Amino acid sequence: VKYDADGNTLWDTYYGGLEGDYGSSCTVGPDGSVFLAGSTASVESIADGGHQNTFGGGWGGENTPSDAFLVKFSAGGVRAWGTYYGASANDYGAACAVDPFGNALLAGNTWSVDSIAFQGHQNTLAGLSDGFLVMFAQDGSRLWGTYYGGSDYDYAYGCAIAPGGKTFLAGTTSSLDGIAENGHQNSLNGTCTEGCPSEAFLVQFAGSV
Repeated sequence: VKYDADGNTLWDTYYGGLEGDYGSSCTVGPDGSVFLAGSTASVESIADGGHQNTFGGGWGGENTPSDAFLVKFSAGGVRAWGTYYGASANDYGAACAVDPFGNALLAGNTWSVDSIAFQGHQNTLAGLSDGFLVMFAQDGSRLWGTYYGGSDYDYAYGCAIAPGGKTFLAGTTSSLDGIAENGHQNSLNGTCTEGCPSEAFLVQFAGSV
């Protein structure tokens, strides 16, 4: 829903298909366009004119989200494009951000071994689950995508774009490897059982990853 400065509704919309659909993040582009990120189990009504126009699959049963999605609306609430982002296992969309040129980031979590990474930092699934970060052009085509994780469970929950095009990904991790490099804390300090995200992480990528 979009409100004016006085709190009056300008427009509002559902977004979903016949199964469970979950919105998790929204942001506004430099031209007033609106982006919505989330997760979906619907095989229809989600994607149109974007990078991935068919449902990727996943383990999910009824009403279980198994593909991430990102959709772009005009400032007036008309859909410009929408895309799934997912493959053979469960994939969840957590956050989105937009740069000054209208390119959009989507961050999330994945168990899929295919279709996630493209010309990015980490091109294979490293552990039991990984975070991911992907950037789309203004028209919804994919510019690059990367996994981010080590040999255990890793989850991404937030992303941002800095002036100059550098991108940031934030999340939690149980991995002893594949996370820290040239930063403040380069080793995991948390003893936690397998699958328990025990420490936060923050990673910065160059503009082109």
